[in-house]
Amino acid sequence: MRRFAPLLLALLLLATPAGAVGFQRLELPDPDGGTLELGIWYPSNAPASPQPLGPYVHNVAPGGALRGEALPLVLFSHGSGGSM
Repeated sequence: MRRFAPLLLALLLLATPAGAVGFQRLELPDPDGGTLELGIWYPSNAPASPQPLGPYVHNVAPGGALRGEALPLVLFSHGSGGSM
């Protein structure tokens, strides 16, 4: 599955029109203390704008309405050595 992840991500990006990406940030309690930070990107028709997310700037619509139904779910975890 690891070798297919970049291809799957590229297909998702090609299937989503530019400027049509919603974004939400969640924090969940970590069982070992602290919090786990989650970034959720999804298709949206809401207007996007540049948003600082970690060390990068992404063109997303924070809290934009979800576009579509019965969409696939893709999860990426990079362990503890990165940012969202």
